[in-house]
Amino acid sequence: MRVLPRSLLIGTALVALTVVGCGGGGATKEPTSTQAPAKASSGAAPKTASEQIKDFEFAPTSITVAAGGKVTWTNRDTANHTVTFSASGAPKSIGNLRQDQKASVSFDKAGTYKYVCQYHPNMHGTVVVR
Repeated sequence: MRVLPRSLLIGTALVALTVVGCGGGGATKEPTSTQAPAKASSGAAPKTASEQIKDFEFAPTSITVAAGGKVTWTNRDTANHTVTFSASGAPKSIGNLRQDQKASVSFDKAGTYKYVCQYHPNMHGTVVVR
């Protein structure tokens, strides 16, 4: 059996994977270290972004848009969810989103806006506006 180390970039985290397969003799080798990838060039933030609500999670949990940009949330769960902003001066929250419903919020001012699902407070996310 062969074990091949692999790396996978998920968001900004580098995740080490071990791929196990059958085949020639060879020694089994575990990854010994993982280096962070070089920082991607910081271009302009996008004007629009999409968030999925699935398996009682917001994905991605943090998203960046340009000032004047818009984020759209789509509920892919069978349960209802909200997008409720916690800070004063934040955009208007999104109320009840049923399965397969979409709703968008525009962000005029730069800042960091944290939100939760009012029904499921363990679900939370952040919108960063540049």
